[in-house]
Amino acid sequence: DNSGDDEKFRQDLFRIARTTLSSKLVTYEKDYFAKLAVDAIMRLKKEGSSDNLNLDLIQILKKPGGQLRDSYLEDGFLLDKSIGVGQPKKVTN
Repeated sequence: DNSGDDEKFRQDLFRIARTTLSSKLVTYEKDYFAKLAVDAIMRLKKEGSSDNLNLDLIQILKKPGGQLRDSYLEDGFLLDKSIGVGQPKKVTN
């Protein structure tokens, strides 16, 4: 159990993620997606106890088009909304 050592924990998670992704459609980008997955877990780990990680807090938004490498990990909350006719594109407080 390397959960007490962040670097070793990260390495363990990365190896697990790479192994899991080896048989998926993203096999050619498995290092990229393994890093995204590990970064998401490590962000959760920083927020609370590593014994009780709530993986439901990680959401995946799927968008048509683009390349696999267009995928990214975003901090915070994303709204997937289009701007209405006549509405401002940016609102400043």
